[in-house]
Amino acid sequence: MKKIIIVARYTFSEAVKSKILLNIIFLGIAFLLSSYIASELTFGTPEKTSLDIGLGLTSIAIKIIAIFYGVNIIQSEIENRSIYLVLSRPITKVQYLMGRLMGMSGILFVNVFILGLISLSLYYFLGGTIDSMMIWTIFFSFIEALLLLLIVVTCSLFSSKVLSILLGISAYISGYISSTLLESNQFAKTGIFNFVLKFLNNTIPNFSRLNLKDFILYEQSISSDVLIGTLLHSSLFILIYLILGSILMKRKSLD
Repeated sequence: MKKIIIVARYTFSEAVKSKILLNIIFLGIAFLLSSYIASELTFGTPEKTSLDIGLGLTSIAIKIIAIFYGVNIIQSEIENRSIYLVLSRPITKVQYLMGRLMGMSGILFVNVFILGLISLSLYYFLGGTIDSMMIWTIFFSFIEALLLLLIVVTCSLFSSKVLSILLGISAYISGYISSTLLESNQFAKTGIFNFVLKFLNNTIPNFSRLNLKDFILYEQSISSDVLIGTLLHSSLFILIYLILGSILMKRKSLD
């Protein structure tokens, strides 16, 4: 575990040095501008408009980081040969992978925490009332980005960078709409398509369950059982992708 933490610290500091956290400053400014525009142009509920924009930008920002940084955390180390220096020490491939993922997860958490805090602060400043659903929404945004990171990193262990990005985006879109299409009577009548949707629904996380923004914007309630069930569902897929990534990393040739 100590070796994993060392690699995680290196990954986190490496990301900080690459100025990846500068997006917090730019998005913070964007939040302020959007809040000002919302308060001036929106009639009735400027705080909800501000929250909608803030949570939306936060979600987009951490997904972009998860995809484009995740595809590089192993591939770039192999390409520039720096991974050989690390693995020449008493550390396994799997420990190295776990450390890189832990460090990158820390970057995602810092981003979503700070940007989420800014969003809620502006919402409160404009007259909104903060409740627990908003905390769940921000936390699920982190889980969503973490799952996307794991998918992209796993794909990068057996494919090129471009293909890994395309597979990650495709997995996100498929995981977001497959359950909705599966519930549609029109698509359920098509045997082959129904089989494909069921396969996708069972092998790719249901990202639509992690999007709670509409619930808080339209003041809809959701039971704690559903929230816990969604968290367990996501945790299962996190475990699956960690195991799959470990297997691929262990068998991957670095020549």
